[in-house]
Amino acid sequence: MAQQAGQRRRPLTEPSGQIVTAKQKEESIISWLEGARKGIRLPPRVNLDRLKWETYMAIRKNPRLLECERDSLLNAILQIASYGLYPGPLAHLVPYGRECVPILDYKGMVHLVIEAGARKVEGSAVHEGDEFWFTRGTEPKIHHIPSLDPARSQKPITHFYAIVYLPDGDTQFEVLDRAEVDKVMNNTAAVRRGQSTPWNEWYEAMGIKTAIRRVAKVQRKGSDEIARAIDFEERMDAGLAPNWDMPVKQVEAQAAAQAVHVDKETGEILDGQAPDQADASGFAASNEGEKSAQDAETPQEEGDTPPEEHYRDRTHFLNAMMAQHPKLKTEAQVRAAAGAKTVDDLDALGYEEAARRIADYEAMR
Repeated sequence: MAQQAGQRRRPLTEPSGQIVTAKQKEESIISWLEGARKGIRLPPRVNLDRLKWETYMAIRKNPRLLECERDSLLNAILQIASYGLYPGPLAHLVPYGRECVPILDYKGMVHLVIEAGARKVEGSAVHEGDEFWFTRGTEPKIHHIPSLDPARSQKPITHFYAIVYLPDGDTQFEVLDRAEVDKVMNNTAAVRRGQSTPWNEWYEAMGIKTAIRRVAKVQRKGSDEIARAIDFEERMDAGLAPNWDMPVKQVEAQAAAQAVHVDKETGEILDGQAPDQADASGFAASNEGEKSAQDAETPQEEGDTPPEEHYRDRTHFLNAMMAQHPKLKTEAQVRAAAGAKTVDDLDALGYEEAARRIADYEAMR
């Protein structure tokens, strides 16, 4: 991606005092991911090559990420991967000075709940003037008819709610009034410190996410990814030290321990890292035929296609597309974005190809 006119990527100073260019640091991040291939425990849904590609695109879209310390940025990338997601619209890499924080978008939480088995997830804000009520007890129900007032979006929000539709036809929901959501917001460590947070710019989205996160707790027993995401975010909100799922130093140690080396004199294969074969980054030199962290290729430039994502069936594909692209709310809209007139056309096209077409279509909107 070409840089915008007037923007220059200035040299960066590492904690060690070494000065590097933005391009060098960008390449070092991608190379590290390749070099750590044997030490990263990725969920089955995450492809390392795609993770490198999405990381590359995230950095290109927000060069400020390169101002973060290397380990902080890598920890955030690996944390998002531990949810079964990639940096992008479902989970964001957010720079705060020298630190990088992984923030799960509410669409990402929706995606995780659907992956855990839900048929559908809805979340919404209620504004003054809307017709809204809900009941608990033996017949729980939510009734919400948004006002048709053109100024509705400018009116104060009174409630947030989220609904999970289960495979057996049952539903689970959570309703929070504004005071409850504001209490959650004001209890976050960053807000208490007066720092800029996503609440400042995306209050409504964060309120919806809070409701979704609350109802998602019911699903956490059946999903390691949901449990991991909720536990991590609650610790961050409380101002506690992050419980990284795959700490950088641990990954480096595991990658080095699993590396294979050949004795140059005898040809004997040696397991583990030889004391004199470690490079400055903590990785062992790669065996012949394997890429080293320094030799890994930079991912494709923007416009190339990412590695394929495999979908179980049509329902899985449609749910994934609607979670990733919020403007697509129906099957017909997904088919139209893919250029398929019927579901048979969609099946014939192939879900991976359809996903690429939809991504291109949404990028041009």
